[in-house]
Amino acid sequence: MIAALLNALHNKDDSVREKVSEALGKNCEKTAKIEVITALHKALGDENSRVRQSASTALKRIGENGATNEVITVLLEALYDKHWEVRCSASDALGEMGDIAAINKVTAVLLKALTDEHWKVRCSVGKALGKIGERAATSEVIAALLKALRDEHWEVRWSASDALEEMGEKATTNEVIDALLNPLDDDGMSDRQQTPRVLGKMGRKAVTNVVIASLLNALNKEDFRIREKASEALGEIGGKAAIHEVIDALQKALGDEHWEVRWNACTALKKILMKAPTNEVIAALLNALSHGDSSIRRNAAEALGEVGEKSPTIEMISANLNEAYKKHFQCPIQYL
Repeated sequence: MIAALLNALHNKDDSVREKVSEALGKNCEKTAKIEVITALHKALGDENSRVRQSASTALKRIGENGATNEVITVLLEALYDKHWEVRCSASDALGEMGDIAAINKVTAVLLKALTDEHWKVRCSVGKALGKIGERAATSEVIAALLKALRDEHWEVRWSASDALEEMGEKATTNEVIDALLNPLDDDGMSDRQQTPRVLGKMGRKAVTNVVIASLLNALNKEDFRIREKASEALGEIGGKAAIHEVIDALQKALGDEHWEVRWNACTALKKILMKAPTNEVIAALLNALSHGDSSIRRNAAEALGEVGEKSPTIEMISANLNEAYKKHFQCPIQYL
């Protein structure tokens, strides 16, 4: 049957070649022979995009169940193909292979591909390095990913930041954190959405003290966009950020001249409260009930209302909420 399928890969009908590639992936995922891998490699360069995609999926399927040297060699060669779609598919497949024995060889080739002329390939390579994770966390790879954080395409920057996050402790350095916080010359909206999440996950699963120290320092930066992202990232860290230095810094950030920073600081306190309802966090939010910004008062009231029975000082919270309601008429009574 395999011989017949291999022969059918030369069929003039695009849909036939597409289905044949798919069938080869399903039937040979556990015991793929070199002739099958070679044929699928050639199919990666098919004139029809659906055939190329089907061949790529087949190689992924084969690789997931056994990243043999033959499969790896084919995919590494495909990273130099003249068609960017083929290079992209090869990178995708390498990222799905899990435990790769020839990790150093694969990482070295992916490192070169991180500077590919096509942004979709660079994006795919970043994702592949992220899936390989800590095993790919060499100083050269981390340096290359730092450069990718300045790529003109936000998708590439996004994949690079994700990759750094997945590399764990080795990538949790002041240099990496500063690079993630550093704003771009454009509006960088996607980066502002992505960075706090990445730094938050780094802080939760890696060297928390390193991340928190860098973020606290960032709260004093002149650029308000850095302060904005830093305050949000502290909230994403959650309960591990429930220490005096963080609470104090966020409380000070409530007085920032930019409303984005003030809002993120209050929201960060709210998120920390949900994970670690300590008296110090509660006190900071109680103070925020007297803030001059009505949106901050409301956000603080919502946070204190949501913590409810978790709080050991529910009577104090209720009293302060009532007082704030009477004074400002901004915090809905349902949060009491």
